[in-house]
Formats: sequence, structure tokens, C-alpha cells
Amino acid sequence: MDFAELEAVEGLRWPWHSWPPTTPAAASLVVPTSVLCSPLQHPTAPDLLPLLPYAPLRCASPGCGAALNPFSRVHHGSARWSCAFCGAAANPFPRLLAPDALPAELFPTHSSVEYLLPPDPAEPGGPGPPALVFVIDAATAAEELTVLKDEVRRLMQGLPEGIRVALVTFAASVWVHDLGFEGCARVVVLNGERELESDKIQKLLGIHRSQYKNLAMPRSTEVQRFLLPVSECEFNITSAIEDLSSMPACPRGHRPLRATGAAISTAIALLEGCCSPSTGGRIMIFTSGPATVGPGCVVETDLGKTIRSHRDIFNSNAPLTDKARDFYKKVAKRLTDHALVLDLFACSLDQVGAAELRNPIEVTGGLMVHTESFEYEQFKSCFRHMFRREGTNYLNMNFNATIEIVTSKEVKICGALGPCISLRRKNNSVSDKEIGEVYDKVPTW
Repeated sequence: MDFAELEAVEGLRWPWHSWPPTTPAAASLVVPTSVLCSPLQHPTAPDLLPLLPYAPLRCASPGCGAALNPFSRVHHGSARWSCAFCGAAANPFPRLLAPDALPAELFPTHSSVEYLLPPDPAEPGGPGPPALVFVIDAATAAEELTVLKDEVRRLMQGLPEGIRVALVTFAASVWVHDLGFEGCARVVVLNGERELESDKIQKLLGIHRSQYKNLAMPRSTEVQRFLLPVSECEFNITSAIEDLSSMPACPRGHRPLRATGAAISTAIALLEGCCSPSTGGRIMIFTSGPATVGPGCVVETDLGKTIRSHRDIFNSNAPLTDKARDFYKKVAKRLTDHALVLDLFACSLDQVGAAELRNPIEVTGGLMVHTESFEYEQFKSCFRHMFRREGTNYLNMNFNATIEIVTSKEVKICGALGPCISLRRKNNSVSDKEIGEVYDKVPTW
């Protein structure tokens, strides 16, 4: 099997052909030795990547945790196996397996395998379907808002019935739409100029955290008023989107009031109160301008004061940018703690504050799409591509993945580049030279 065939099976690309034999040779490398990983790649030959219906056998040595692999040695007489990474030889091996009935992990051709893990006993039936929160900028021009509403309504008709959805709109204030209220439209209005704690927002929304640590315990029925399955709220959310009107009016010489940061924080608080940390979800922002009020503000409303330029950012002459980045770093931490993804869809000829929003979007693996108009095909094709289903009853999305790297003592890990954040689990396999995302000698993301 050549490199291309192996890459198609494993989803790993090794951009080097020889390992540096000495320390000076490794130090002289211009490009660091690395591995490109595509964990969600569909294998071209599924029979070469077995799916095993049990949990992996892992090394019991502290600080190792390597899984059983073709390089491990099995001693059937003592029912033990030796770890090829740390050398520990006292790992228990199932006695039920005879020498002529080896598990798939030990076959030389199976350098990579997949495991179908048993369900978490704390969550019978699994974590449930993901949640989607649509955060729409009501200060968008009427023509653009009409096109956006049509696209979102079209999406609603194609979502699986079990997907839970919520609607948050914003301008100077933030409106959280009650999708479970019958008889008339009902919204909860929050001040867009204040940075509220998550618990405070949940209290204002009537969302109360469960008093039980067991995630499987039933939650208050009040929680489900703002986040409901599409099958239960399609009419209400579609009506709320249709009734949404443009509110770009502002005094002459001023920018529209946009509380983008407060709207994002509210959407996160909503999902923190309604979903368990393992559920996963997406928060999608549709905006047409920069945040001008509240947390995450990047420019003042007065048009006489221009938005920061790249030179201002490089010269540390953008005080609003520094405050906004500090705020969005906290937002990124909340997003990753609850397996949430942040996406930005911007329609503007001018800047919208994407530089400040970059961190939470990158670390959560979100999308940033910036076009001149929501009418452009680039926006529509990207938006529809996110929700492709390919004939299945679920969305082609993945959440809450964990990557852990185990190496032998001769190899050290510098870090990771990509949509990930450190889980801060200590290990001795991290190099003193840090590259990308790494925290306190932690090779787990």
C-alpha cells in the first residue's frame, strides 16, 4: 500500500519522508515534523478501517494511556500485554481471546481502527440531537434582511424534525423569542449595553439549572420554551422570522446600534441552561455591520470616528479592539466548555469586526463567510452546504471531539494548529518548544 492509499484509509498525511536520526538534524529542520489529521474524512476503503464495537484496551501506566496496537506484545500465558510506548508489561489482556483469535488491533494491516464506544451511563439514549441558534441582526437594511429571512425559512423546511432550534435577534437590545408561547408572539428583551453573567441571563429567561449532577435527570419544562424541536415550533419560528422588520434607523451621521457581543453571550447562556455539555450545537450570527454598543464593541456610533485599521491594531492603537478581544476570549472558553460552534455570516462592504471575532470562531471550528450581499451565491451555497443531509435523518455535523496524542519517550509534542483548544490534562510528552495551541505540557485538545 503506497502513501496515497494509506492516507485515504487513515485520514493522516505525513509531509515528510525520513525521520531526523540525530538531535542536531532535528534542530536544523526549517519546517517542523508534523502530521496533518482529517478525523472526519470518509475512508475510500471501509474494509481496511475496521469498526470495533467495544472500548479500546489502554495502557494502565500513569501518564501513558496508549491503546493496544500492532506493535504491542501479548503474553497469552499470563494474560498480559506490553505497551510499545512506555514499556509497561503488566497490562491485563482478556483470557477469553485465544492466540488464534487475535483482536483487530493486533493485525499488522490495521495501523488505524475505529471504536464504537458504549453509551455514557449518565446519559441514557445519548446526548440528544444538536441545537441551532439563529442570531439575526435586525439593524440590517430591509432589502438584505428580506433575502436573509427567505434563506433561513427555506432552511427550516429541510431540517430534521428532532433538531432543536432557537431564535435571537438584536439591534440596540437583544430579543430572545419564546417559541413555545401560544396565542401571540412573545419575546424577552435584554439590555444590549450590559455584560451579564450567564446565570443572570438564564434567570431573566426563566431557565433554571438542574439541581442534580446526573445529566439524565429531567429539567424544568420552562427550559423548553426557547429551544424546541423543529417539529414542535416550525410554525412559531417561521412566523417570528417573517415578522422580523428592519430597524436600521439612526441619527444622521451615526452608525446603527448593534449589540453583537451581548447577543452572542445570550445565545450561549441559553444553550448552557438548556443542554448538557456533551450535546453540541451551533450559534450562527447574521450581521451587516460592526458592534457599536455593549460588550465586544469595536467602534463608536459616531461616523466621524473611523473604525480601527490594521495599522492601528499592529501599533496597539485600538483600545476598543483590546477590550473586545478580551471579551471574546471568555466567549471562546464558554463555547468550548459546552461543545458549541460559532459561525459568522457577514453582509457588508465595510468591516464588521471579524478580527475581534476570529478567536472564538477558529477554536470552535466555525465558519466565517463575508460577502457584499446576502443575495450573493457565495453566501447561499455556503449556508446550504452546512446543512446537507445526503438522504439521512441527521445533519452531517460533528461536535465535542477530543484528540489525545501518545508518543514514545524519544518523541516530544510541540503543539497543535487548527480548530482546537487545550483540555489542560498534564502529560510528559510535550516539548519545551511550543507551537500553536498547547497549555502547560498538555497533549490533549
